Amino acid sequence: FPGLLGVDVSIACDIPPASGMSTSSAIICAVFLAVNARNNLRERPEFKANISSEEELWEYLGCNENGQSFKGLVGDKGVGTFGGSEDHTAIMSCSAGALNMFSYCPTRREAVVSWPAGYHFVIGVSGQVAEKTGDKMQDYNDASLLAKEATRVYSESTKAATPFPHLAAVCAAVNNDADVVRSAITSYFAAGGEAQFTEDELLVRFTQFFEESEQLVSAVATAIGAQDWGALGQAVARSQELTTTHLQNQVDETVFLAKSGVECGALASSAFGAGFGGSVWALVKSEDVAGFIPKWQEQYTVAFPEAAKTSTFFSMLPGPGAFQLKAAGSSL
Repeated sequence: FPGLLGVDVSIACDIPPASGMSTSSAIICAVFLAVNARNNLRERPEFKANISSEEELWEYLGCNENGQSFKGLVGDKGVGTFGGSEDHTAIMSCSAGALNMFSYCPTRREAVVSWPAGYHFVIGVSGQVAEKTGDKMQDYNDASLLAKEATRVYSESTKAATPFPHLAAVCAAVNNDADVVRSAITSYFAAGGEAQFTEDELLVRFTQFFEESEQLVSAVATAIGAQDWGALGQAVARSQELTTTHLQNQVDETVFLAKSGVECGALASSAFGAGFGGSVWALVKSEDVAGFIPKWQEQYTVAFPEAAKTSTFFSMLPGPGAFQLKAAGSSL
C-alpha cells in the first residue's frame, strides 16, 4: 500500500508477555485498525483487488505476522514462524457472550455457541515463557512442517492428479476415514519413499490433527451448547493428552496446570496457544471461582515455585473482539 499517511501509535497491555495469549497478533490487528482509520485502506484498489471479505482480511493479517504473501499482496520477512490466522480471526471476530468455531484455509465460520450463564473461564498464566524465537522457533514450526509433509506424502502415495493443499482437504477427500490416510502414508515408506520426517513422526502428527480438527473441536462446541459437562470434560482431556503426547508442544508447567485444574474442581481444563509454555484455561462454575483460584494457584506454587513467581491467575468471560473508540467530534 504505497503512499500511506503515518500514524502515531502508543501501546499499553495488561497481558503478561509471552504468555501464549496472542499479544503479538493483537498488535498486528490494532496497528491495522489505526492505519486503516487514517488511510481508509478498505477503499484502496489494492485492498479491493485482493481482500473481498472479513475472513480474507483476517487471513491477510496473519500473513502480516508470518511474512507470507496474500494473493497479490507480497509478503516480507515476518517473524519467521509458520503460524496461520487463527489468532487474528479470534481477535477480530469475537463477540461478547459467545464462542466462535472456525475452519481454516480458507477461513470459514462453522458455528457460534452461546456462552452458558453461570460459568467462567479461569486463566492460569504459568510464568513459563512461551517464546517463538531462538531455539524454540524450529520446534514451533515443526508442527506446521509435519502436517505439510504428511499432506505431500499422501498426495504422492495416492498419485493425486492435483496435490492436496493441506490435511483438512485430505480428510475431506476420504470422508474422514483416518485409516485410509494412515495406510497411504505407510505404503509410501514401504515403497521406498523419502520424506523430511520419519513415518512414525508423520503418523503421529496426522493422528493428532485428525482427532483435534475433525472430531474434538466440534465435540467441544456441541457439549458447551448442550451444557453436557461430562462430554466436554472427556473431549478436552483427550485434546490435552494429544497435545502432550502427539503434538509435543507442552512443558511440565502447563501439563500440571491442566491436570491440577480438574483436580481442583474445574469441569474441563487445557493448555492453549502455540505451546512450549504459556497459559491454561479452566472452566468453572461462577459461584466457585473465588475458592477455585487460590486453590489452583497454591497447588501450582508448591509444584513449581520458581515459575509461580511470575504466574498470574484470573477469571474472565468471552468478550468482544477488536474495536475502535472514537473521541467526540473525531472524523477518524
